[in-house]
Amino acid sequence: TAEKKGHMFVELKRVKRKEIHLWMHNPLKENNVFQLPIRTTFVKEFYPNANPQVWREEISSGQGEKKVKTMWQVSTTVPAEHMSSSTAGILDDTEDGGSKEMCFITFTECSQVYFT
Repeated sequence: TAEKKGHMFVELKRVKRKEIHLWMHNPLKENNVFQLPIRTTFVKEFYPNANPQVWREEISSGQGEKKVKTMWQVSTTVPAEHMSSSTAGILDDTEDGGSKEMCFITFTECSQVYFT
């Protein structure tokens, strides 16, 4: 409903204000992570009516200087409109419950790895 969308917008504005306040009063730390505290009741209404289009996975291993973080973002759509499926980069043919779907890896990142 429009009321729930309005509440979600207010929540996002509140989180953005907290981020700005933190950045103004603390030195920049690249490892700061901001997670949006959106209640499941807000998302519950939208999820059954829409299929997810983008998935993101993060994997961390190790500790301290030896910690490695790897992220993948996968989408069911081509990363850019002007790209065809043959020029979109790496394609991944996934299978979920018997149905096959072509997915595009739109983002990959790995933290710096130290070798000794």
